[in-house]
Amino acid sequence: MLVAALFTQNDGEPATGLTLADIAITLNARNKTTAAVTTIWHGVAPTEEVGGGYYSKDYATADQTLYDYFAYAVYGGAEVLDSNYSLQASVGVDNSAAAVWAYTQRTLTQSAASVAAVVAGSAITILRGDSLSVALTGLGNIAARTKLYFTLKNSHSNLDAASVIQIEETAGLLYLNASAGTAINGDITVTDAATGALTVTLAASETAKLVPASGLVWDIQMVTATGVDTLTNGTAYVVGDVTRAVS
Repeated sequence: MLVAALFTQNDGEPATGLTLADIAITLNARNKTTAAVTTIWHGVAPTEEVGGGYYSKDYATADQTLYDYFAYAVYGGAEVLDSNYSLQASVGVDNSAAAVWAYTQRTLTQSAASVAAVVAGSAITILRGDSLSVALTGLGNIAARTKLYFTLKNSHSNLDAASVIQIEETAGLLYLNASAGTAINGDITVTDAATGALTVTLAASETAKLVPASGLVWDIQMVTATGVDTLTNGTAYVVGDVTRAVS
């Protein structure tokens, strides 16, 4: 199982060339049956730089049938980064380092609710100019929803009309960069209402308009006839692309 952390600088650009010894990864395992949490690594350096600001280390004895894994990383070197904390350190079964950079859709393999509780939110990385596809699972039964929102903002205090991105299941893309969006360019597709599985997508033409940034906040909110529920939430980064050509 590969554990990888992303660091950015200069408002979302990949932080490359960091000294591996300056990065400390912590990896925890949560027993799927007992919910007991065990620390596997605490402050362990990655073994390689994958590219694009990702730094990784392999955990060869992972057992994903028995445990859910979650990780974070801290940078302690002299470089000035957007954040010295990589809360979105990801875990995966592919032991190929290149797979971390090449993989276009990242799925939370444990329930989103447990991720939010354990690591205070999960992070989404948006590459400017690329199609965005974020799959979430384990949100709970959402069959009673009347509306379902994905919202990304610069701050919790911003109004919905000031959202960086807001998408509603039936209305599509409502807002982009605090302006009215083109509805058909954003979508929430529910794949399993009983367990709460869905995919949020945004067209490349829309992500191309985003400004590289870190420290953004997002959530999934459900409206029902009886109330409003935030199903999960976390932080996000918009990473600037290098090649801007689209044809």
